[in-house]
Amino acid sequence: MVGYLRVRLTELQTRFSQAIRGAEIAEAEVDALRGVMAEGGVALENRLDVYRNNVLVGCAKAVVGAFPMVESLVGEEFMRAAVDHYVVEHPPTELNLNLYGSSFPEFIGSYPPAAEVDYLADVACLEWAWQEGFYAPDEAVLDISEIATLDPDALANLSLRTGSSIALIRSAHPLDEIVDACRSDQDIGELALSQRGADMLILRQDYRLQMHRLTAPEYTFLAGMMRGASIAAVFDEIVDLGGELGPLMQKFFGLGCFVGYALMVGNPQQEDIS
Repeated sequence: MVGYLRVRLTELQTRFSQAIRGAEIAEAEVDALRGVMAEGGVALENRLDVYRNNVLVGCAKAVVGAFPMVESLVGEEFMRAAVDHYVVEHPPTELNLNLYGSSFPEFIGSYPPAAEVDYLADVACLEWAWQEGFYAPDEAVLDISEIATLDPDALANLSLRTGSSIALIRSAHPLDEIVDACRSDQDIGELALSQRGADMLILRQDYRLQMHRLTAPEYTFLAGMMRGASIAAVFDEIVDLGGELGPLMQKFFGLGCFVGYALMVGNPQQEDIS
């Protein structure tokens, strides 16, 4: 009868986790595991391969599913190779695989074989914002009538709180054109991309995700609200960029971007409603 060595459960779990993450790590850990796991008629290496395959395939599937546009830009074979490297180097730290892949944009941006596709990391950032927006909690939207009764002098000190599904992406590449090409299955190599950048807004409205390209004043205003600035703090920059406050507020209230507000009274800010 094969005996077992006494070992802490946490240590066994750590060794097992390391062994299934990849061949290079596994080779160093198999002998340690052999001392606490009976062979049971099947070689330990073969038993670990079953677990390793299930874990890596499951993780890879989750990442590929979160970045369909990246895959369409580089092809299935390239994407699979990149993701295989990613899941070994960056194993999940969350129990929910829907939240796995947040570091993939940074990874693909520094992945040597993808160096020639300079906009790939920005596309991945856009897709991850889409993923996070989809799983963001539901929140009651702030109606513009709720600030209409504020004293006009207080509006300058107003800071609008954005919903958790809101994300801004500022890119040196025309992400809107790239997204359109991906959605239409157009060959990106045949697309004459504009020589400009794009400021993109991702949000969920009425249970549907939306993407909007913003002007420079729109991006500046919403970015200021997202970092907790007051309207007064961003007003001059908006005007310098050719923007008008009234239309900006009407647009973003209409999109349902805000879920609460605060009045900035000195420092720190004073929370007012919601």
